[in-house]
Amino acid sequence: MCSGLFILFAAGAGLGLTQESAPPPKSPVDQAETLLNQGKPREALSLLTQIAEKDPKAPGLEQELGKAYFQLRQYSQASQYLQTALQHNADDLESTQLLALSFYSAGNYREALPLLESWGRAFQEYTRRSVCAQYLLCHDGAVG
Repeated sequence: MCSGLFILFAAGAGLGLTQESAPPPKSPVDQAETLLNQGKPREALSLLTQIAEKDPKAPGLEQELGKAYFQLRQYSQASQYLQTALQHNADDLESTQLLALSFYSAGNYREALPLLESWGRAFQEYTRRSVCAQYLLCHDGAVG
């Protein structure tokens, strides 16, 4: 009897009858971020442009557009989107850093410097408070 139930259960599992939940589908903006992380800015920009046409206020859209243009070395376009992203979230360190680097790469040093300084201060504060960062510093031979 038990072996019969086991066989029935095993057969059901093989047929996909068990109730395993699939991971939730990624949002289109998350898909674009994945493309950017894979070094495919043109594909990401194409997807982001489609998103912007359908939902111009999609969360994270400006940040990802800024990253895509930055990776394509189109710094003036990157700056526009990254500035908008920072208006929505002034604490976004990645957008701050990319905006500073965009300004710097475009030769706008006066605009880049304060952003680089604020990013540096924020990064120092993060590493001071971060247990992970302190652990890495202590166990990498950098401290003590």
